[in-house]
Amino acid sequence: MQKRSPQTSKSTPAEIGVGANECRLARQGERLVARGVLADVVVTIQVPACGFAAMLRFSVPEERSVSRQRLEALWDFADQALELLFQSIRSMEIPTSDVTVSAIGGADVAGLTFGRGKQLALAIQRSLWQHGVILNGKDLGGSHNRLVWLESSSGRLIVRSKSPGLLPIADTQSAQELQRCKAS
Repeated sequence: MQKRSPQTSKSTPAEIGVGANECRLARQGERLVARGVLADVVVTIQVPACGFAAMLRFSVPEERSVSRQRLEALWDFADQALELLFQSIRSMEIPTSDVTVSAIGGADVAGLTFGRGKQLALAIQRSLWQHGVILNGKDLGGSHNRLVWLESSSGRLIVRSKSPGLLPIADTQSAQELQRCKAS
């Protein structure tokens, strides 16, 4: 009896992983994937009519104490990366109506993200607004870890959320206040 070797079918898109502070492009038949998106913000750009997609993933430092100057440098990096990508898209003379832009991530979890997810999400939204880009969809904030898939040929965007098992910052603060009230 002959064994069949595992092969990827032609209908399964090739997968391109997007890591921290990366911009990756996909053409027809490829899928962009960002795993473990918590405080990071992922910006997806889809042009299904052209079989083109891009995913930018902006990350914040994981350590507790980071200088304001370093955070501002990261926000400037995000602004410049978005500007370059949108300049490239405009130079291809793609109509604005054919471009779909979404933002995902920016979660905050007590003891893990130090409020930086929300800060990064606001910085990305401000940058997009300054470049005249209106989000077609967003899944920002909360306390969920996300997985983001974007298929270039269909423009299909899939976001899966998973709770990290920790309380969000607001809930932790409320619980601490409740404990103080009970103690007094």
